[in-house]
Amino acid sequence: MNGSAKGFVTFSSTIPDDSVERGGDIVTPGGRTIAEVVRASLVANGYQVGEVEQRSHYGWEFRLWEANREFDFTIQWVDPWLIILEPAPSLWKRLFGGGRDDAYSRAIDALRRTLGSDERFAGLRWYSRAEFERGERPQ
Repeated sequence: MNGSAKGFVTFSSTIPDDSVERGGDIVTPGGRTIAEVVRASLVANGYQVGEVEQRSHYGWEFRLWEANREFDFTIQWVDPWLIILEPAPSLWKRLFGGGRDDAYSRAIDALRRTLGSDERFAGLRWYSRAEFERGERPQ
């Protein structure tokens, strides 16, 4: 995988918060509606995309396919919203590694177009995993 690929994006959205709270505790995380909006846009643009499912107690996920490669899309609230798009775990890649990954770049580009063309998403800031984990903020 290309270590400099920017598959992490933070943003704000005018899509209403759909989290469910009970007794002051979040019982269903927010972000499902945003995940469904992104998923629908990707499907409309010809991508094969799995169903949106809850990811643990903190977010939502679906799988995206590009050029016979699988990618995991995850959204969670970290103030602001965070989407992570990364290659799905692959035994082949773990055993034999991988170099340049054009399918990953194309999947990120599809996500960029989807978010960038919808006025409900603002303040898009893209990061590589390393940049995000170091707390770097793009200029």
